[in-house]
Formats: sequence, C-alpha cells, structure tokens
Amino acid sequence: MTAEPFPVRRLLRFLIRYEGRAMLSLWFWITRRRHGVRPGDVAVGYAREQRPIILAFLFVSIVEAVAFFVLIPWPTVHLILLIVDVQTTEMILAVLAAQSTRPHVVSATELRIRNGAAFDLRVPRTSVVSARVARRWDHEGTVKVANGEMALALSHQTNVLVQLSEPVAVPGWRGPRGEAKTLRVYADRPEEMVEALMAQEVRATPPAAEPHGSMGVVT
Repeated sequence: MTAEPFPVRRLLRFLIRYEGRAMLSLWFWITRRRHGVRPGDVAVGYAREQRPIILAFLFVSIVEAVAFFVLIPWPTVHLILLIVDVQTTEMILAVLAAQSTRPHVVSATELRIRNGAAFDLRVPRTSVVSARVARRWDHEGTVKVANGEMALALSHQTNVLVQLSEPVAVPGWRGPRGEAKTLRVYADRPEEMVEALMAQEVRATPPAAEPHGSMGVVT
C-alpha cells in the first residue's frame, strides 16, 4: 500500500491565504476595525494571556537584529539581515493584529469561533443547544478533534463548553479534521460568551454578507 503523497500545493495555498488574511488584519488593526463583527454582535477576545509572550518575542527579535547589525561588519549581510528582520517583525505584528481584530463572535444567526487568521469555524445558532463555563488546562496542541469533541485551546486551556444539536465539520488545511457535537474553546471572558449564547435571540435566517468579503472557514 503506497503512502499518500504530501499535499504540497494545498499547503502552499493555505500559507498564501493565511499570510493574506494576516496582512489584512494589520489594516483592520490600524483603522481600529474588527473583521466579521457587525452592530449587535457580541465579540469576545481570546488572546489576552498570549499577548505578553508575543510582545516579548517581538522585543527579543528587535534586540537581536540590532546586535547583529552592530557586531557584523559586512554591508551585504546587513542588508540581508534587515530584510529578514523587517519581515519577521511584520509577521509578528500581523499575528497580534489577527488575534485582536478576529475575535470569537456571537450573533443572532451564528457562533463564529476563531484563532487569528488560522482558524475560522462558523456554527448556526439554531444548532447551539447549551453553553457553560467549563475550564480545562490539559489540552495538547491548538486544534484537536476526537470522539465527537473539538478543542480549540490557547496555552493548553479551554474554558467554554458548547453542545450542538448536530455535528459540524471542523476544518483543517488538509481537509476536514472530523466532526464534532461538543466544542471546547478559550475566551478571555467566558461568562460573557456563555451569556451571549444563551440569552441572545436566535434567527434562522442566514447572516448578511460581510464587507470586504467573507474569509470562509479555514485553518
């Protein structure tokens, strides 16, 4: 039995889409806008604990760039390092921007679960049966699907548990990761997310088209 070839083209397409969304997030960040959040929606952040770590990494990257620039005497190497450092700084800022401008969203028609520019799962509100605060600290990896349950963890943590009436396909860059009727996610304010899910009016009509085009479901 021959092994399935690694999908290089699919990976490249995903990386190009990811970088495009991340760069677009910088624009949303600069203009103080949030992607996919409309009037009346409840937006819930999820990256508060990770932000200091990313900022520390950005600081170290800048200090390292300055040190190399001072210690290495060759102008050609200076130019190469400058290009690499600018791109690195840009991508770190894009990650911060994506996490800030692409929050979880609870609207009257859907629940949108996201992780920056890398993950975007949209669930109809009519499928949400219940939601409650349920904290776990033992998750491995970021996105995992097993036994009908999806966990989207940050720093190995989730704190919101959502039960659905029917399974949804959990996307991955190689294709669906599997289906899940139970969703575990992390939110900076889990009580607010649960309250919005359980209290907000549910409408069966599809959501209106977003400005600048929908990003779809990706990871």
